[in-house]
Order: sequence, then C-alpha cells, then structure tokens
Amino acid sequence: MKLIFSSYLIYHLLLKKKFKKENNYYLELFIVPFLGIIIYLIIYLPIYFLFGEHLLFSILWLLIVIIIEIYLRDIIFRKKDFQNGFVISMIAIIAMYIVFLILTYFPPHNFLFIDTTTNTYGINKGK
Repeated sequence: MKLIFSSYLIYHLLLKKKFKKENNYYLELFIVPFLGIIIYLIIYLPIYFLFGEHLLFSILWLLIVIIIEIYLRDIIFRKKDFQNGFVISMIAIIAMYIVFLILTYFPPHNFLFIDTTTNTYGINKGK
C-alpha cells in the first residue's frame, strides 16, 4: 500500500512542471493513489484467497492498477478546478502517511500485515 501511494506521489512531484497547469493537480495527488490502493485490494484479496500468493499475478495486477490510475488522473484533470484542493490534499496526504506509520509499527493482527518469513507483525524489534 505504501508502495502504490509513495511511488505515485514521488513520480508526480518530480514531474510537477508538466502537470502543474492541470485542474485539480494537488487533489489528484491524494485521490488517485488512494483509490489505487482500494482497487488493488478489492480485486487482489478474493483472488489471493482462492489461489494463494503468486508473484506474477501480484506484479501484473499492480500494472493494471497503474493503468487504471492513469485513467482516473485524466478524469480528475478534466473536472472543474476545486477551490481548496491544495489544503485538503496536503492534509489528506499527511494523514495517510501517519496512518502508514502507525500501521507499520502497530499493525492489527490480520493476514494483510503478517511477515510470512518471520511469522510476525510489524517491524521486528530484535526479539
């Protein structure tokens, strides 16, 4: 989840000059990767439960989600410019990283957060 969100954010911040003239640029920086995470999990989880972990499928599905994100970005850019998009998106991006930080160090005991190599949750504290 952090990979989808951070890679999209970093990519677009590096190409800021190219996209800056578009409508809803800052709002798109939050909405598109957030929806990408939701779309990835909605499709990936049922397939994971049916067939288990397959690296090829995971990578393929991630590429499909990136294509969907590009389509969503174009839809958001075509919309009328949102008044407080910068403030709302910056607050939402910071909140998202706070949630990522909390879930990294204090994850719920759920199959999404287990490290299958060490059979632990969260960051290994050297136990």
